[in-house]
Amino acid sequence: MEKQKIWKERLTFPSSIGGVPVEAVAWHPPGAPRAMLVLVHGMQEHVERYEHLAAALTRAGFLVCGYNQLGHGGSLLDGRGGILPDGARTGHLAADCRRFLRGIRREHPGLPCFLMGHSFGSFVVRAALTDRRLASSLNGVILSGTAGESVGLRCFALPATRILAGIFGPECQSAAYDRLANFIFARHFPGETSPHCWVSSLAAEVEAFDTDPKMGFVLSLGAYRAVLETLALVSGPRWAGQVESSLPVLLLSGACDPVGENGRGVRQVAAWLLEAGTQDLTLHLESGARHELLREPCRERILLLLRRWMGERLPGTNPNVRRT
Repeated sequence: MEKQKIWKERLTFPSSIGGVPVEAVAWHPPGAPRAMLVLVHGMQEHVERYEHLAAALTRAGFLVCGYNQLGHGGSLLDGRGGILPDGARTGHLAADCRRFLRGIRREHPGLPCFLMGHSFGSFVVRAALTDRRLASSLNGVILSGTAGESVGLRCFALPATRILAGIFGPECQSAAYDRLANFIFARHFPGETSPHCWVSSLAAEVEAFDTDPKMGFVLSLGAYRAVLETLALVSGPRWAGQVESSLPVLLLSGACDPVGENGRGVRQVAAWLLEAGTQDLTLHLESGARHELLREPCRERILLLLRRWMGERLPGTNPNVRRT
């Protein structure tokens, strides 16, 4: 008997800021889907890097879909990677997340839905979750490689980036700024030569990151400003108090991920949510792993964790509440 194949569908939708069509993709399982996972990728990457995740989850009956954030993949202004349209800020990025989620749910009404954001994508998802109607329609949210509040971010990085964007313009792509941004994370791994060594402990995965033709761009100062402003917006108890308390949350991070301050920042996010009344929270810190758990030696274990966690939160199940 011939094995049924996964159907990969290309999609587009208009960005909330206008003028830029947003590129999206959906991976359909061979049979009727049991649930849906919506992906929001991180900065300087693209959604099709998650094809290996989609392949694993479609085999388990999930419809997996995601979009390329503004300035990434094919969601480009004048064909230039790393540039946000003039005027694009935090609100537009979160609005695009909400827009895609609502659109894909209209295409698949009644299908249980999970939302996952990685790194910068996790900040965008956190911002989108302040819409309680959207959050209450989800079966769970997964935040991968996320971060907590940083004094350096609030007192130095964000003000400096705003000043630089004001002086040189938000579309300026500064290689020096980009090197500094990566150095802040790469310095935790002395002796390693790639500026992206903080992404994975596997040299082959770092090389793939460095050589991917869709990722060889420098973010504009306006884009970096949007990243930092988004994190600032979703940092603190006030943000957590806006998140629907009944929404199940899974926090995933490497214990050696400098973005999450080796777990400290991720625990901080967990503490905010628990203090705000989140009823179902799971925190998983993977020992020895860096920023991208799905590109570390633990990837199969993480895939299994994702399948189990979502499966336990489908209608008709009765998961145990986990608090860490």
